[in-house]
Amino acid sequence: MFRSPESFPSQTETLRQDGFKQEREPWSEKSKLGDLDAEIIYSGAEKRKNAKSFNNIETDVNVCEVSEIRFINSEGKVLEFSSLLPPEWKFATEGPYATNSISNAETTEKIISFPGYVLDPDRTKITQVPENQDLPQPHDDSRRKFFVSPIDRRVAEIPATPILEKPTAILGILHEIGHIEKGISQEEFYLHQKLEEKETLRPKEREIYGEIVIRHERDAWAYALKQYRDLKKQGFDLYPQAENNQEILDFVDKCLDTYMKKLEIQDSPRIKRGVMDFIKNLFQD
Repeated sequence: MFRSPESFPSQTETLRQDGFKQEREPWSEKSKLGDLDAEIIYSGAEKRKNAKSFNNIETDVNVCEVSEIRFINSEGKVLEFSSLLPPEWKFATEGPYATNSISNAETTEKIISFPGYVLDPDRTKITQVPENQDLPQPHDDSRRKFFVSPIDRRVAEIPATPILEKPTAILGILHEIGHIEKGISQEEFYLHQKLEEKETLRPKEREIYGEIVIRHERDAWAYALKQYRDLKKQGFDLYPQAENNQEILDFVDKCLDTYMKKLEIQDSPRIKRGVMDFIKNLFQD
């Protein structure tokens, strides 16, 4: 459960170079992933960041530094997930809420961030509050977020799932680590920034960028799926709900679709086919 701002210590440390400062004592949040016990351990350092909220509104969100992500299997064996990170990199959670579990690697600050909880708007429960009752304040706990509409006196209760209970989120984090391991050239960064800022690429630039996408997405997903398989052999099944490999491949296919649409990449069917063909050969049952 998230503590209120009133519980923060009144004295804070000097702002660090990466923007984090010590706002409170370290704490942890525990959850379950299949037969695994999962835990995020926070350092207590935080910062503010401008981002879009789950309803696509610009807002400031808390970014909380993570000291460790840990999984423990039924035999008591411990996986220190942060050990998979390259040197000097760290994890952080944003939000804490979002409607998807997409992770993001910030190269300049060497942070992989993701939401602490994922909302499920399709399972929203609406309650009408009678005129003779006081309206509650908007609030949340570790499994639900409550929105209050004073105009029509309605309370919307939206279920929230801890990020470590979302296998797709964990695969996404492994995918981001794969991108970091591969690295990015100056030319690749330049073209990616142009697309992020909705600038038009020249035909030759677009052709080059298409090949870059194939190579980087292929290598990052290859890394993620190899880590998933290796960890499963070691007793850590990070996608226990998957009945077969095709279910995981379908998730990768969906991620590629989202990525292509976001950057409005032309020739995306050919690019996606190049990535998926490689991954299918690698990840056969």
